[in-house]
Order: sequence, then C-alpha cells, then structure tokens
Amino acid sequence: MRHIILILFLTAASFSHADEVDGAPTVNIRTSVTSTATNDRPNIRGDFRVSEKMSVGAEVGNQSYDDNAVKVKGFGGGVYTTLYTRGAFNSGWMVDFGITYTNLKGEATIAGITRNDSVNSVGVSVRGGYHWFFDPFNISLGIGYASNSEDDLSIKDASGVTVANADLQPIALAFDFSIGLSF
Repeated sequence: MRHIILILFLTAASFSHADEVDGAPTVNIRTSVTSTATNDRPNIRGDFRVSEKMSVGAEVGNQSYDDNAVKVKGFGGGVYTTLYTRGAFNSGWMVDFGITYTNLKGEATIAGITRNDSVNSVGVSVRGGYHWFFDPFNISLGIGYASNSEDDLSIKDASGVTVANADLQPIALAFDFSIGLSF
C-alpha cells in the first residue's frame, strides 16, 4: 500500500496544470506523514478547489497495528471541506472539517486459539493549521479534534466473554503534518 501511495503521489507531478483562479492551483494531492510514520496508516488525499476560499476532498487509507495483543487491520476514508483565509491552495491559515468511515478487523490468539471480530466506525474531525504552497509542492501543519463512533474493538470467545480488546480512542487530539503536490 505504501508503494502505491508513493507512486500515485510522485506521478501527480506529471499531470498538466488545470485552469487556475487567481494563480492558485485547482487540485492538491497529499499524504499525511504523521499518520504513516506514527501509526502505520498510509493514506492519500485529493482536494479540489470549488470556490475562491474553499476546497472539497476525499481521503482513503490503510491501517495495520497491534494494540493490547490484538492485531488490527482495516481501511477507511473520508470526505473533507477546507476553508482558507487567503484563498484555496494559497499559503495561509486553514480550517478543515471531515466525516470519516473506518472498517477494522481484529485478531487475537489466546491459549493457541485465534479469534476474530470486526467493527465499523463513523467519525468527525475538525483541524486548524497553516498550509504552505511552493508551486508545485506544499506542506500542511495542523492540530485539532477527531472522534469515532466506536470506542473499542473487542474480541470475544464462543460464550461472548471479551478475551482481548483494542482501544479505538473515541475522542482524540489530531495532529497533521502532510506533504503534497498541487497542479
């Protein structure tokens, strides 16, 4: 998955520039370095300028990590609206609003017996920060709030007793450091 994201990210530079408004690009493709490096959650996000100070976008990603003896794997995505103080895809302050969906599968081996379970979660996020644009590269740095509709992924035995648990952090502080290409 990381290789696919890297290839898509680097290939975006070869696309021709679309019509620009006020000299700013109309499309931005980025990936969160923070998410990939700290949580093994590679992702890619595409944003499209829809007005002078607003963009909309979508993100997809993969997750794979261990939490309390539970191996968690899954995928997710979200839709976002970003408001910019100095115009969409121009360097300046921004506020990002998003709705996310995640499908996670957990696996735990207790006393030689492997058990599985899964959970679907819907969440919201709000983040503020600064976005620098250096045609065609850009960097975003932000902090905010993220939530999930599920607080944990419980692995149960045949009688319904929880034998292992992964914390999904229903409310969390969200940090972002993203790099991207705009065109």
